[in-house]
Amino acid sequence: MTSDAVHYLSLIEVSGRLRRGELKPTTLSETILGRIAQHDAVLRSYTTVLADRAMAQARQAEAELNRGLWRGPLHGVPIAVKDLCYTDYAPTAAGMLIHKYFVPPYTCTVVERLECQIASNRAPHFASDHDPCEGVGFGLSM
Repeated sequence: MTSDAVHYLSLIEVSGRLRRGELKPTTLSETILGRIAQHDAVLRSYTTVLADRAMAQARQAEAELNRGLWRGPLHGVPIAVKDLCYTDYAPTAAGMLIHKYFVPPYTCTVVERLECQIASNRAPHFASDHDPCEGVGFGLSM
């Protein structure tokens, strides 16, 4: 199967291919970003596309997978986050023009935990000893 058809695969199929090395996170992210660029002008599905961030996470996940580290079924899979979820690295407008430039002071727990599954993001926030990735991923198997 070519990378062009990867968007038709289930999450389980994509995850398995990533884990077995049949698909690289960078290739997957490039393909998905290409489809967004190709179709989103008409579909208008995304308010913000963080291509550089997605590719950085893909490179990190690829390096981890190459070392034999597997974080779980989302490891290396690019995700989209609803515009209602606070992120301290991008605007969270909740679909309202009045909040178009609002960047929250923190990232919500669900996004932190998703990112822990995609690639390591273990830097403590605000110089505290809080680790958003601690305990994430237990019980996941494929």
